[in-house]
Amino acid sequence: MQLLHLWFLIPGNWNIKDKIAQIGAFLLKHVKVTDEFGRIIKGVKDLNLWKASDLRAWLLFYSLPALKGHLKEAHYQHFLLLVSAIYSLLKQKIT
Repeated sequence: MQLLHLWFLIPGNWNIKDKIAQIGAFLLKHVKVTDEFGRIIKGVKDLNLWKASDLRAWLLFYSLPALKGHLKEAHYQHFLLLVSAIYSLLKQKIT
């Protein structure tokens, strides 16, 4: 949640607030509701209304394709590592 606030609310060289409409359009066009999630996440502009399940779906499944080309490449690569690590830690068995 803090990364989302940094990217979309806090001024700085990491801020991508001007990309909210493009990211929202990507989510509406490409995200399909599955049985696992049950509903589509609200737009990025409604970030404060997201529930924990929305944040999990965003982190693990939607964020990487939605942010590709919008974050600076170094920021994107670091976020990619974070998502990969979280995904690995959530597995039933870690090898």
